[in-house]
Amino acid sequence: MKKLITVLLAAILFGTATASLYAATPATESQAPKDGAKTGITDIQAEQPHLADAPTCTPQDAAPKKEETKPKAPENTAETEDGIQTEETGQEQEETPENLPQENSPAAPTGPESLIPPDSEASNKEYTILKNSLIPDNENFGVIKIVTESFGNGSFLAEDLGTWLKKQDFFHISVVEDNGSYKTLYYKANLEAQMQAEEPFPYEKEAAPLYFSWLVEEGDLITNTDSCLEAVTSVEPDGSFYTTYSLCTASEEN
Repeated sequence: MKKLITVLLAAILFGTATASLYAATPATESQAPKDGAKTGITDIQAEQPHLADAPTCTPQDAAPKKEETKPKAPENTAETEDGIQTEETGQEQEETPENLPQENSPAAPTGPESLIPPDSEASNKEYTILKNSLIPDNENFGVIKIVTESFGNGSFLAEDLGTWLKKQDFFHISVVEDNGSYKTLYYKANLEAQMQAEEPFPYEKEAAPLYFSWLVEEGDLITNTDSCLEAVTSVEPDGSFYTTYSLCTASEEN
């Protein structure tokens, strides 16, 4: 009886071991494709030689690369043109002499004699005063005089321009305002007479030409005697002009 029981137990244990071995065998076989999958790429490369040098892609290669990020500067800093970051404050930075624009250095002082034209000596010659020349009488407050006669030896005769014009017909002279000893005179240009007078003057060697369009300027003193004072107050484009005529006692005596 004991032998029978022992045989049964042995059979049961043998069957159990056989079943366990049989159950374990498919699991081992199921792992084979996985191992084959790992070496499948190698097998394909072996079958196709032109793929032997092809790079393999791993999961690490498929992952996106991380971009390199530059650390942000603090909010209170500012980047200059040179790439140097400076801290911004509520106050403006003081400019140093190195940052200030360089002013052009002044040129070396030049002597007055070096500014004289080299041909200036050519104009240093003797001149003769001509008839009809206008000159200021510096001994009589700069009154404008006209040369009426030239003697060729440097001496000449001249009279006040206002007095000389009253004897000519180059201007129509009229009194536009009369306050007794104070008058306003208007010298209206007589263009016909002026044109006739200007023609012969350039061809006359002993007389200077007269240009009536700019004969006088505002502020010119054209009469200055012990009894009369006459000054130009305004000039028109055609050469006509106004004067103030004052302190005249000669007309009252007449």
